Amino acid sequence: MPLTRAIPKEMIPVAGKPLIEHAIETLKAGNITEIVIITGWKKGALIDYCGRGDLFGAKITYITQEDPLGLGHAISLAEEWVEGKTFAVVYGDTIIEPKSLMRNMVELHKEKKAACTLLVHPVEDPQRFGIVKFEEDSKIKKMIEKPSLDVAESLKVNEKYYGIAGAGIFEPLIFAFIKKCQESGVFVGKEIDLTVPMQMLIESGFDIYAYHDYIGEYNDVGTWKSYLEMEKRMLNNKTLEELVDEREIKRINFSVK
Repeated sequence: MPLTRAIPKEMIPVAGKPLIEHAIETLKAGNITEIVIITGWKKGALIDYCGRGDLFGAKITYITQEDPLGLGHAISLAEEWVEGKTFAVVYGDTIIEPKSLMRNMVELHKEKKAACTLLVHPVEDPQRFGIVKFEEDSKIKKMIEKPSLDVAESLKVNEKYYGIAGAGIFEPLIFAFIKKCQESGVFVGKEIDLTVPMQMLIESGFDIYAYHDYIGEYNDVGTWKSYLEMEKRMLNNKTLEELVDEREIKRINFSVK
């Protein structure tokens, strides 16, 4: 999208809020208020906007990913910050509605005692997403990043492709598997997709679950079409007065502080 030449993708506004604010609200809906944002180049506007998190009732810190080496590498940078605790990941360029789905994911993760729990959503084009195949108990058996149509056919569940939908809950053991990828030499100078260490987790006997049985929407900003469709849906879900009041209340609360 040409717009991202001027501003970070995460600062593109949708329904009166930049994408990063929607991501923060999703985390807060899961009672997560300590947040680290992994940033790259041209992220000054994002940091200026989010600050320390006061505007959102959260505590935000930043870690810079110097080179774009993929989501797996980005997550590995937060290992020290995580301090051996369960943590959540939300992509900064997606919107999940309702945001309360994060709370449901946290509950499922605890119930299943999973190594990882992923939000997944039916998608039309498997070549744009990490695709998962799960069983009736929702346990994921296999995942592949952006498979060809031929390969994706074997990953269908009930005749649908299920893509990873921009959010997950992780146990800290994921860091050890990311390190295995880094030490293998296969990914030197290349991006490490998170699906690779997660598939290694599965093959090592750890359980990863798909949260798929819900009523909601996953929206990504990969194309102009997907962006405009998302904006249209979200604007239709609220009145103009509701959207304005939401922004005014946040502005007033921040000013009072």
